[in-house]
Amino acid sequence: MEDGTRERLGDWIDRRHLCRGAMASYRARFESDALTSLVLDDFVLEGRLSLLQRCFHQDAVLSRNYGLIEPLADGRPSFAERAVDEATFNRSPEQSRLARESVMAGHAVGRRASEGWMANLDFIDLLGSSFFAEYLTAITGIRHLDEMSFLPRVMKWGDFCRAHDDTAGTRRLCMLFYVDDGWRPGFGGRFQHVVNGKSVRNVEPLANRVLIHEPRIDQIHQVESFTRKALRWERSSYSVWYSRRE
Repeated sequence: MEDGTRERLGDWIDRRHLCRGAMASYRARFESDALTSLVLDDFVLEGRLSLLQRCFHQDAVLSRNYGLIEPLADGRPSFAERAVDEATFNRSPEQSRLARESVMAGHAVGRRASEGWMANLDFIDLLGSSFFAEYLTAITGIRHLDEMSFLPRVMKWGDFCRAHDDTAGTRRLCMLFYVDDGWRPGFGGRFQHVVNGKSVRNVEPLANRVLIHEPRIDQIHQVESFTRKALRWERSSYSVWYSRRE
C-alpha cells in the first residue's frame, strides 16, 4: 500500500492499524483462520467514533426493516433476504422470518448539516473509496473489491437476525463496524459464527470494533438473541459488503 493511501486513511483510521507490520500480521491471521474472519479493535479515531455515535443517537431517522428468507433460483443451498412490510412479515411462517431491525433512513429534521450526519456521510465515502478497498486487500489478500454496498442498522431487545450466509451476487468480502457503546456480558447480541448448527465463535459488539469475514456458503453466521438485561441497550453498526464488478 502506497504512503499516500496510508495518509488519506489516517484521517479516519487509528494509525496503529496502518503500519506495514500490523497489516502483514492481519493478513496472516485472516488467511490462516479456518473461518477467514478478522477482528480489529479501536479502529477509527476516538473523535470520529463520537460523531458517528451522535449521528445514530441524535441526527438520523430510523425505519423498521423486516426481512424474509428468499431461496435463490440458481440451485445453490443458499438464500437471500427479501424486504417486506410489517403485515406481510407477521403473516409469514416463523421459519421464514430472517431479520427484524431498524435501519438508518436519512437525517432527522433540521440535522442535515449536523456534525454527526456529516461524519456519517464522510465515513460512507471512506468505505466506498478505492484507497479503503486497497487497504482491505492488503490485510486480507482478497482482490477486486470493486463495488460497495452498506446498511447502517440498529438492533435492540426483540429484534433478531437468524443464521444465514452472505454469498449473494458477486460478494467477496463483508465488514461490520460497531458504533454502539455500553455492551455488557449477558446482553446477547454477539455475532456468532455457526458450524453444523452450533456457534463456534462469538464476537462481542464492542464500540469501535471491526469484524471482517469472507462470504462463503459454509460461512454461516447469526446475531445472538438479546436478553432482558439489554432492554436499555442498542446494537448500532454499519454492515458493509464488497463485490466484484460483473
